[in-house]
Amino acid sequence: MSNAPSMKHTAPRLELVQKAAGLAALAAFTLTACTANDEPADTNQGAAESPDTETPADGQTDDTDDDTTQTGTDAGDEQPSAGPVDPDDALETVSYEIPAEDVDGTITVGFHHLQAEGETMELLLTFTPEFEQHEAYTLWQLHSQTHALVEPALYDRENLKRYAVLRSGSNQESIWSTHGHAVELTSGDTQGYWANYAAPQDDIDTISVGLPSGPEFKDVEIQQGSGNVETPEDGE
Repeated sequence: MSNAPSMKHTAPRLELVQKAAGLAALAAFTLTACTANDEPADTNQGAAESPDTETPADGQTDDTDDDTTQTGTDAGDEQPSAGPVDPDDALETVSYEIPAEDVDGTITVGFHHLQAEGETMELLLTFTPEFEQHEAYTLWQLHSQTHALVEPALYDRENLKRYAVLRSGSNQESIWSTHGHAVELTSGDTQGYWANYAAPQDDIDTISVGLPSGPEFKDVEIQQGSGNVETPEDGE
């Protein structure tokens, strides 16, 4: 009979010990779970706050990325475009051999207009290459991957002045013209080429359009305003 009291207290004590052990395990599991959930949250927050990586603009070097050269969707979509232009509407044409050593053929350039309006002049040309290769090339590639061989300049020989394509910065993306690597051309395709220049500083009616890779258009007429519409002078 002396063992009976000990047996009555043994079960409750064992139960309390088991409950305490269970609570301790539960607390440890909860702490571990909170710590594991906190780590991804910190990582995601840090990624969201990190700045985007800047990539160099096309044209800062002559090494244009293959994707841009092939598709022409980045630079060309953001630039003013001459739109569809019929090369047969050109007022005058000149031709020269394709500068690229690995392409055999010629490029025909058509002059369409040179319009002065306000402080700028707008030039519109068409480029139509014809070559033997069964591939597609951009104007940039056809001109030995050199932008300087594509951009025309205006020459006022009477006043000894040269007008280059306007720029708003130092890289190729900032020029006020159609980009030479924006469109791929197969033999016989035509690309309209748009460019802007500063208006003449002198009172002139004609100027020459020089092509770096070929002959120039000499003494072309500078039209006044869009569509060459002349406005009457005061009092007329």
